[in-house]
Amino acid sequence: MSKGVKLLDRQTGLLFDKRQTNIAKGVALLLLLWHHLFYNSPETYTRFTSLYIFHGVPIECWLADFCKVCVAIFLLLSGYGLTKSFSRYYTNHLKDGKLPVKKSCRYVFNHLIKLLSNYWLIYIIFVPLGIFFGHSFITYFVF
Repeated sequence: MSKGVKLLDRQTGLLFDKRQTNIAKGVALLLLLWHHLFYNSPETYTRFTSLYIFHGVPIECWLADFCKVCVAIFLLLSGYGLTKSFSRYYTNHLKDGKLPVKKSCRYVFNHLIKLLSNYWLIYIIFVPLGIFFGHSFITYFVF
């Protein structure tokens, strides 16, 4: 184990750092993938062969309904990460026991730019493709 790895959080004594958060995000991403692949309306159940039919619904679609928890997982992990990040930022930029408003605004602005840059990159790439190719382009990759 390297010297830079912190085993326990000093305040709570819990082992939950960036590595464990990324593992939890990976699990949530797999749940998201399963949900988007199999959470279908009843008329699309014939598009794949199911492993088992449970009360008239394929088991894959039934399980996909429970995979919606991925949104809550991402929300909690993002909130946890932002809280830890802001608490570090807060302690590093304290001046006379208070955080200057300008520093707080800079923190929020930087995180907002980071979030929106990912969104705009995807938007700039896929919206023109969707407009140019239409609905058939989307159904080619989804179904």
